[in-house]
Amino acid sequence: MVGGSKAGLTLTPINKKLTEMVGSEDASTLLSNLREDSDLQSLGPVVGILKVIKGKMSREEYLKQYGHRRPHEFELSIPDPGEDESWLDKQIEEYKKSDTNVEELLKKQHRCTDIWSDS
Repeated sequence: MVGGSKAGLTLTPINKKLTEMVGSEDASTLLSNLREDSDLQSLGPVVGILKVIKGKMSREEYLKQYGHRRPHEFELSIPDPGEDESWLDKQIEEYKKSDTNVEELLKKQHRCTDIWSDS
């Protein structure tokens, strides 16, 4: 919802201010939560992997909720994660090797959402 509003906030001025504060990539990430009533759905699989690593979600729960999510998920010529027993282990290893700090991204997102909703 570009230029739309939530709770009386117009996103265009917020986007400009956030871009000045944190850069355009982080601003886009932070504002994406204002377009929906929940956390970033696109972060779900990554947040889920972090939960598995920390023991807050079982492997079975993760596979049930996110096991179908992958690049090219509608491409039938690429094996489905359900056909590869080591798929989740590979995803966990990729997460550990990346410099992604999901917790920090979520904290930034919530801080900025709180700041703008209080004004």
